[in-house]
Amino acid sequence: MGTKILILGFGFLLSKLPYNILEVIIYSLAKLYLFFPFKRKRLLFSNLSHAFPSWSLIQIRKTALESTARLFEMGFFSLIYPHLSTYERRLTMSYTKEIKKELKELRKHSKPTLILLPHISLFESIVTSQIFRPYSGKTLGAVYRPNSNPSINDWVNKSRTDLGFKIFPRKKGLLQAKKHLANGNWLALLFDQNSGPSGELSIFLDRLCSITPLPDILLKGINANVVIATPIRISFFRTKLELHYLGDSKKGGISSMAHKKLEDLIRNHPEGLPEWLWSHGKWKTQDHPHQIFHLFAKRNALPPKREIPRKTKIWIRMPNWLGDVVMALPLIKAIEHGRPDAEITLLCQAQFKPLLRHLKVGHGIIELPRKGINYFLKVWSLRTRYPDVHFLFTNSLRGDIESWLIDSPLRLGGSMEKKRELLTHQAMTSKDFGNKHQVKLWSEYLKYFGLKEAIDYSPLQKVNNLNAKPKVICLAPGSSNTPEKRWPIENWIHLLRYLAGNLVDYKFKLIGTSKDSRICQTIASSLPSENLFDHSGGTNLVQLCEIFQESSAIICNDSGAMHLANSLGLPVVAIFGPTSPSITGPVYDAITSIQCDDGNSMKTIVPKSVANEVYRLLGEGIL
Repeated sequence: MGTKILILGFGFLLSKLPYNILEVIIYSLAKLYLFFPFKRKRLLFSNLSHAFPSWSLIQIRKTALESTARLFEMGFFSLIYPHLSTYERRLTMSYTKEIKKELKELRKHSKPTLILLPHISLFESIVTSQIFRPYSGKTLGAVYRPNSNPSINDWVNKSRTDLGFKIFPRKKGLLQAKKHLANGNWLALLFDQNSGPSGELSIFLDRLCSITPLPDILLKGINANVVIATPIRISFFRTKLELHYLGDSKKGGISSMAHKKLEDLIRNHPEGLPEWLWSHGKWKTQDHPHQIFHLFAKRNALPPKREIPRKTKIWIRMPNWLGDVVMALPLIKAIEHGRPDAEITLLCQAQFKPLLRHLKVGHGIIELPRKGINYFLKVWSLRTRYPDVHFLFTNSLRGDIESWLIDSPLRLGGSMEKKRELLTHQAMTSKDFGNKHQVKLWSEYLKYFGLKEAIDYSPLQKVNNLNAKPKVICLAPGSSNTPEKRWPIENWIHLLRYLAGNLVDYKFKLIGTSKDSRICQTIASSLPSENLFDHSGGTNLVQLCEIFQESSAIICNDSGAMHLANSLGLPVVAIFGPTSPSITGPVYDAITSIQCDDGNSMKTIVPKSVANEVYRLLGEGIL
C-alpha cells in the first residue's frame, strides 16, 4: 500500500509540471542512464548494432539516446495519465480523416477485431483515447501481463478500467479474452519477440527470436479483423494513430505477418523507429545453458537452414597451441551445423589466423593482440562488437579475463573441479575425465551447453594420391612446447640413414619452427644428401600445409605438426613419450601409426622399427 501511495503522489506531482519541463527531465535522465555501464545499456547498443550493421557509432548513439528518452517518457506517461483531465487525455492521440474512416469501417457489422500493438512508448495513449472504441454496445478489452507487486498491479488495473475497457491477465485470462473477442468486441494485445520456450522460433530483423503465438491462438475458430495499431510520437505525450490492416483471421499466420509489418516500419524509419523499446531483450532466445549450441523450439516458422541469416554472434576463443587448435576444428564445425543462425568468429593468436583462413573454418577471425602493457586494453575494445555467446577452449585466467572484458552476456567454458568465476556458465567434469582424450573432454563441455550434432572427424582436406610424384617424406623432430616429447637426435639420424638407403627415389624434408632449427640443422649436417632438405624456421603454417599436400607421409613426435598433417589426411607415424596418445593422439580419420611403449616413454622405440613402419604404410615392402 505504501508503494502505491508513493507512486500516486509522485504521479500527481509530475502531472502539475509543464510538458517542456518534463521533457528536459526525461532527456537528462536518458543521458545520465547512457553514461553508466548498465546491462540494459549494452543490450540497447547491441540491438541497434545488430539491426543496423552499416550505421556509424554516431547514428547508433543518436537513436540510443532517443530510444532511452522514449522509455522514460513511457514511464512518466503511465504515472501521469490517471491524473489528466478528459480534455488532456483527448489530446494524447490525434486522428487523420483517413484513420477515422478506417475506424468507422472496423465498427461496421460488429465484427470481432484484434488490435495488435507493437511494444513502443506511449502505446497506452490508445487506452486513454476515448475515440479508439468499438461503440454500439461493444467494448475494448486488453490482454496484459500482471505486475509482480500486488498494490501496483491493482493501481494499474484500476487506472485502465476507469477508462472504460476490460482487462484480461495474460496467463489466467486468455479464455475470457477469447470469449470477449468472439462476442464481437475489440481486443488489444501487445505482440513481442521475447516469448521464450513457449514462443514460435522465427526470424526478425535477420536475427533469431521467439515471437508470441498468442494472436493465432486467440483467433483460432474466430473470423475477425486484424489490425496493427501504432501510435507514432509527434511530440511530448502526443501521438498520431496509424493503422495497418492485416486482413481477417481466416488467413492464419497472423503473428508472422504482424512481425513482418513491424520489421518494415523499423527499417523504413530514418532513425530506426526509436520509440520502439530497443533496450528490451527482443532477441532473447536459445540462452538456456543447456540449449546454446543447438536450435531448440516447440514450434518454429524458420526457413530452410541454408536460408537462415547468420546474425547471432558466437565467438570462440581458440587454444594457444597448434595441435589443440587443429583438434578443436571438428567441434567448431559441429557448432556451425547446430546453430545455422550463428556467425562463428574465432579469436586466436596471430600465427594461426592465416591457417584458419586457409582451412576455411568459421565465418570470421579476430587476431588477438600481442602480449604487452596494452594487451587487455585492446581486448576490452572488442566489446563494441557485441558478441552474443563467448565459448573458451582455453582454461586459463588470462582467457577468462579476456572474456570478461569483452562482456558477452553468455561466457562459457569447462573445468575439472575448478570454479571459473569470470564465466557466466561452466561445464564441470570430474578429475577422472582427465584420463580421456582432450577432444572428448571438449565435446563433453559442448554437449553440456546443448550440442547435439555428430562430430565429423573426416580430414579437412585431402592430400594428393600417395603414388603421385614427387615422393616426399616429412620429418618433424621437434616439439616446441615440451622438450621431453622429443625423440633423441641420434635416433632421427639413424632413422634417416635407414630411409635414405632404402627409399632412394624419395625426398626427405625436415620441418619445424625456428625453435626447432638447431635440432634440424644437427640432423641435416650429420647426413649430407641431395635428397634431404631443411625447411625448419622457413615456413609458415599455410606453406607447411602445402608441403604436406605434396608428401607421402610424416614421421613426428607428439606435436602440432602431427595434428596438422593428420587433419589433412597425410599418413602419420607418431612417436609418443612421455605423453599418452589416448589423451593427445591424432583424432582425424586418416592413416596413423602410433609408436610408444607401455610406459609411454621412448626408451624401447628404435629407429629400425620406425623405418619398417614407414615402409609398411608406404607399401614399399622393405622390412
